[in-house]
Amino acid sequence: MQSNKILSIIAIGHWNRRIFTPTWIKNVVLELPEDKEVQGILNMEDMDWGFKYEKITVLPKNASIEIKIEGEDEKDIIYGTKILNKILQNLSHTPIKALGFNVICNFNISETNPLLEAVKKSNVGFGNFKLHQTTHLLQANNYTIRILSSTESLGFKVNFNFQYIGKPPLFDDDIFVTHIKQIDKILENGNI
Repeated sequence: MQSNKILSIIAIGHWNRRIFTPTWIKNVVLELPEDKEVQGILNMEDMDWGFKYEKITVLPKNASIEIKIEGEDEKDIIYGTKILNKILQNLSHTPIKALGFNVICNFNISETNPLLEAVKKSNVGFGNFKLHQTTHLLQANNYTIRILSSTESLGFKVNFNFQYIGKPPLFDDDIFVTHIKQIDKILENGNI
């Protein structure tokens, strides 16, 4: 089916990056023992910094916190959600506008599923213009599922976003796993 998913959680708000020190991340957010260390990371191109521990990267910015999860191991995905909950719990007064659980999938042009079939059918141009992106929305209980599909040179890039507006509650540790299972259902039969 789809090749390597890219997983992230993004909380849009007004964050104080100075709180995100190595000591605070290690002791409060990750709750690591003394013998464990977090790795500091620096993105010189964007002048961003963050922290990495095992397969989780935390990137604090003034307007967002991004938690990236490497791979698709369920325990790492749950750990990423636990980290989000720790940040939300310890910085409960931070104004949050929205929060999204994001999964990006890349598909070859030859692959097929109900979503890709809908994208292929809607890929109608206008004059000399080609349609590049399509968006599908579904309002679920307390969140919106947004699927942004774009045509790439060798296939399709599909971004699934499960968006919660406003200050979210603490999430069940397996909420991201549940959303990924919803994606699998969408790709299998077009519904959740």
